[in-house]
Parts: sequence; C-alpha cells; structure tokens
Amino acid sequence: IGASIAEMGFSFRTAAVQITGITNTIPILGEKWTLNGVTQFYASPGEHWDMIMDASPMMRDRANSFDQNARDQLRKYQGLTKMDHFRNAAFWMISRLDLAVSMPVWLGAYNKALAGEAGDISANDMKAAVLFANQMVERTQGSGNPINLTSVQSGGEYHKMFTAFFTFFAAHYQVQTEYYKQFKKKGPGVLSSLELAKNFLWASVFPALISTWVLDGGPDDDKEEGYLKWAGKSVFAFATGGIVFLRDIMHGVVSDFGYSGSPFTRFLEVFTELTGRVFDQDEDDEEFIGRTGVKQFLQVIGYLAKVPTRQVIRSYDYYDRYQEGEIDDFSYFQAIVSGKKKNQ
Repeated sequence: IGASIAEMGFSFRTAAVQITGITNTIPILGEKWTLNGVTQFYASPGEHWDMIMDASPMMRDRANSFDQNARDQLRKYQGLTKMDHFRNAAFWMISRLDLAVSMPVWLGAYNKALAGEAGDISANDMKAAVLFANQMVERTQGSGNPINLTSVQSGGEYHKMFTAFFTFFAAHYQVQTEYYKQFKKKGPGVLSSLELAKNFLWASVFPALISTWVLDGGPDDDKEEGYLKWAGKSVFAFATGGIVFLRDIMHGVVSDFGYSGSPFTRFLEVFTELTGRVFDQDEDDEEFIGRTGVKQFLQVIGYLAKVPTRQVIRSYDYYDRYQEGEIDDFSYFQAIVSGKKKNQ
C-alpha cells in the first residue's frame, strides 16, 4: 500500500518538522560548529550550495535518499508517466526542507574537519573533510540509502511494516546512544552529568516541545492537562521515536487514539470502519457518512491509489470544523500546515 506518499506527499506539516532536525546534530558536532555551519551557509546560500554539490556526490543525491520511504517511492516511479512525475513531485518540498538543514550541517562538519578539530583528521585535508561531513549528515539527519539503514530497517517487507516514517528517528536514536556512551566513558560526575543533560535537551527536549507547541498547541485545557504533564508526554514520545513498537505505543498515549500499529494495520482498521459506516448508514440521515467518513474515504483512496491525501484530509477537517462553528478564528497556518490544534 502507498502509505509513504499518502501520508508524506505534499504535506506542509511534514516539511515544517524537518527544520527541527538541526538540534539533533548539536550533541555530536557541537554548538560551535553547528552554529558555524548555519551562519556561514545562510550568509551566502547560493555560493555554498554550489560548493557542497560540487564536493559531495552524497549531497547531490540527498534529495532522493534523505528518507527510506521516500527513496523507495522515488526509485519505484522513475518518471515514465505523468502520474509518476506527480508522485515524485510530492516529495519535493520535504526534500528541500531537509536540505535546508543538512546543508548547514555538512558545512559545519566540513569546516570543523578543515580546522583540525575532528579527531584524527589533519587540518586542511579536504578529501577527509568531505567524508567527515557526509558521515555527519547521515549520522544525525538520517539516510535512506541501504548502507545507512539499521538492521530493523533493512529487513524484508515484514520489517518495513513497523519502520514506516522511521528514518530520522533511527538517526535520533543513534545520536542518543552516542552521547550516552560518551557519558559512560567519562564516568559519573558533575560535569559529565551536566553534559548528558545538555545533550538530551538539544536532541530531544527542544525539538519535541517546539514542534508540539507550534503544530499541536500546548496543554489540553479540556482535560485539565498541566504544562508538566504535556511536556513530559511530548518529550518521552519524541525520545522513544527510534524504538520500534514503543514509539507506536507512545504515539497512542500522546494522541489518545490508542496503539497505532503499522501503516498496514491502520489501513485495515480505517477500511473496516469506513465499510461499516457505509453499510450501517440510516437512509433517513441527511448526512451520508459525515466528516469522519469523508476523511476515512480519502485515506483509503490515498493508500490504495498511492496518491497524497493526508494534506487534503488535514485541510478539509480544519475547514469543515470552522464552517460548523467548532473553531472561532480562522487560521491559514492551521488550515494549511498544522491542522486543528489539540487544545482547541
């Protein structure tokens, strides 16, 4: 089924989340060189874009390999038909937002290696600096290339059922493992504990709270949810995103919809509910299948026809709620990017 393109294709929300990936680099590359890469790249983006593309074949292919699901999709449809072009174009926006992060990461790592501050790499060794920068992007931002996949991701179709939308969080889990190993190597102490806490803040706390606040809103007032509980749920769900099964359970805890399972099991659940909704419909009802039924229908179409429908579902849901008076003030950001916030 076409879960990746149905959920990710033309999704403004998915694209927006890419930006927070920059914080995942800091525990490995360091604040100094991460900031160096960001400020230098965006001071002259065109010039540095060309330089990086010339120096790194890996970065030239980054738009096609930044995510395992997107990579499989792009490899499957090689532009033979107009529909192939349409499906491939669905990932363009997400890939460009990924490059908006991975390009500065690459440049910061490259500069660090040239300065002789990257382990055993000699200063001004350009070839080694390119390799170091390539590895930094793949380690901290993820990669869909087979050589970079974890053992769980590189399994057969059965494994892929449980690793959809997993690429970045596999890299996130690897970063967590690396900075925890550094902590164990140094041994418990005040400074090492502070460094561990700092790395956790950069890698998990800041991106979780920022993305959740902007896209989903703060604590749910209807459930009398306090800021501490809201933050704890958000951070724990983000921090466990790279652990198969546990990430799905935590998604269910945070979203209040229960265990979400694989895309295939979710598809079967939605398809079954939609079928029951249609056959159980009362002929006297003015509304055929309602808002939920429309969303389920679009989701089933997206998965079966392999076309992007999540963005349509999100915008439709928001606009219909606004029309029904459930939302007071119309927001273009919510209608296009985030959808209805949970605390509304």
